[in-house]
Amino acid sequence: MFSYREHGRKRSNQGRDRCVEAIGAQDSSVRMNACKALEKMGPDAATKDVIDALVKALGDQDSIVIMNACKALEKMCQDAATKHMIDALVEALGDQDSNARINACKALGKMGEKAATKDMIDALVNALRDQDSSVSSNACRALGKMGEKAATREMIDALLEALGAQDWSVRWIACHALGKMGEKKSNQGSDRCIDQSPWTSGIEC
Repeated sequence: MFSYREHGRKRSNQGRDRCVEAIGAQDSSVRMNACKALEKMGPDAATKDVIDALVKALGDQDSIVIMNACKALEKMCQDAATKHMIDALVEALGDQDSNARINACKALGKMGEKAATKDMIDALVNALRDQDSSVSSNACRALGKMGEKAATREMIDALLEALGAQDWSVRWIACHALGKMGEKKSNQGSDRCIDQSPWTSGIEC
């Protein structure tokens, strides 16, 4: 008996496989759109071949491709995080394009405490000092999602340093991140957070 569900699944798998193949195309716009398509497919498309292809895309020479690969991995990484993926995202934090760095922070934040490694935390701490405040704020948010168990002295010190950032959104998100560190956060950080403007409380942390 003909099954529309099986037919749909087959077409979906074929589309996924074409996207994986397209990530190796010479045309950067093809590679970019393949990453976008995989992002729309979400966690259901998170096979080993897809993850490997997206991790490969993180090493692309085109920063727009890297940015879209990060976005796709952000949708998939909670259930499919691997050391290979984490290492590639950490490397993407050093990309020259700030949008690629921002989305790498977001993807790493999605992984949370379970995937926290020393290299990841060190890279996010370094991203806290990025000249682009959007990178800094997303690094703060990602570190907050690592939780108390993943907190290091370097992380706490960097978040305390972020309380002095010129951008108020960075300061506020750093406060929320410190609040998730439990007893490891310093009294100095708590006192300085109290001084932040209450009207910033609408920021997503």
